[in-house]
Amino acid sequence: MLVKELADWQVGVETPACLLVDAGNTQIKAMVAGGGMAPQRLWQRPREWWLQGLALEHDLQGFFVKHPQVRHLALSNVLGQAMHGRLQAWCERHGVQFFCTAANNHPQLQTCYDTPSLLGQDRWSAALAVALSSQAPCNLVLSMGTATTLDAVVCRPESQGPWVHLGGMIVPGPGTMLAAMASHAVQLPKLALEGESSAIALQSKEWPTNTEQAMLAGVVAMHKHYVLGMARGLSAQHGGWPVQCWVLGGYAEHPAFASLGVDLAVVHWPWAVFFGLFAAWQHRLLGGV
Repeated sequence: MLVKELADWQVGVETPACLLVDAGNTQIKAMVAGGGMAPQRLWQRPREWWLQGLALEHDLQGFFVKHPQVRHLALSNVLGQAMHGRLQAWCERHGVQFFCTAANNHPQLQTCYDTPSLLGQDRWSAALAVALSSQAPCNLVLSMGTATTLDAVVCRPESQGPWVHLGGMIVPGPGTMLAAMASHAVQLPKLALEGESSAIALQSKEWPTNTEQAMLAGVVAMHKHYVLGMARGLSAQHGGWPVQCWVLGGYAEHPAFASLGVDLAVVHWPWAVFFGLFAAWQHRLLGGV
């Protein structure tokens, strides 16, 4: 598996620095980029912690006091209008320029989604990052978090138009699968992929011989075969082109997913959402629509 590091960040035209916020279902993450600064990861907070009390305002105030030269904030948000409104209102009170991304806001990529505004902003941002970076004509963007999303991004060489987001799939993420089994089946235990006991359980034989192994190995196997099946289908639909899989999300770094299959090229890109968000903000800043 290849890994794209922050050192690989290429932004093209130089722009002012911007605080990038990725408000996800489980974690709210931030980094800063642009303005001649090396991209830098900042905080990563549990969603509940950031949304309670004045935690959000405390983090934002602390950042902008420390970095007074930064006067822009860009948001990728799947937490609904309440989060959007809260961040936008804070920016207006403190003289910070606010931007929230949305599908089809960059000429390099167009989505086939029936209602583009309903495509998750994190999915759009990651797909845009791949469209701006990939050398492969067929790509899958795999994000493994609370939900596992799998999006198809292709370049059609017969046309000179933008890359195309064909659409995607959404299934429960590994942790959500395990939690659902435990909550709906009386005799199944509560398990997590993290921890030493889980690592031991995942080193199981081909056919697990106890319940814990069966649950953990089953969740991992279902994810791997799901991705491989979709990759083969996408390749078949596009003349047998090889498929590049770009992996991100909280479970992407788990050792169980270090390899998705010998016939699938995999790139681990944990900050793809930030890169796509920055590209969309940069395009708008430079006069794009």
